[in-house]
Amino acid sequence: MKTIVINFPRYWKPIGLVLLGISLIVTGGYYFYLKACLIPPVDLINKALDQAYEASSYRYTMVSQFIKEGQPQIWSDVTGEKANHHDLHLSGTMLNTPIEMYQVGDTSYNRDPFTNRWYAVQGYDLTRQELLMTEVNPLANFNFKEIFEARYNGQEEVRNKDCWVVDCTADLENQLLEVLWQDFQFKFWIDQRGHFLVRGQLTARSKSNPESILTITAEFYDYNQPIQLAVPQV
Repeated sequence: MKTIVINFPRYWKPIGLVLLGISLIVTGGYYFYLKACLIPPVDLINKALDQAYEASSYRYTMVSQFIKEGQPQIWSDVTGEKANHHDLHLSGTMLNTPIEMYQVGDTSYNRDPFTNRWYAVQGYDLTRQELLMTEVNPLANFNFKEIFEARYNGQEEVRNKDCWVVDCTADLENQLLEVLWQDFQFKFWIDQRGHFLVRGQLTARSKSNPESILTITAEFYDYNQPIQLAVPQV
């Protein structure tokens, strides 16, 4: 077989070297610019979580699922609205059963999934029920005693926002989860502009069966926006 040799003009060589040098300078400069400008990842996570906890209101979606023997099983898939630090509206499914409920002041409102009738109970606080803790307070999944390690893991767009992706390991302060699960890993998508938490994800392994994996993914939006809850007529 004949070897084909292409001879480029001699002046192309220095031009190519110049272009290569410019490319390396630009790439290296951008890398060092990012390194100098980025907030340390632990500080970024803390800031995003603090802003979420301090927000006067927000909306969220949350999906929790188990992966058992390679098969995903949805525990809950809900949408929530927090009008303030206490009052909320929650709807979706838990264990494939439709749910919808409100907590306003000291009164809870629950829709019966079979009759669609609403029931009101005074003196009952949904936000204090451990069974619903993950659904009514998704930030409880990211309540840390201490963050051990964190690192940047690229950039992604979530809900039309450019986000930093940050992985971390941390000591979780959530007794309900800690009783059954171990080896917690966390991932956060944080808005590059306002440093608001856009998405958070928790994964863990079952203490009784390490092959079973829990994943909880929550997305947050409409921070500090006025939210009016349409309380049902009972």
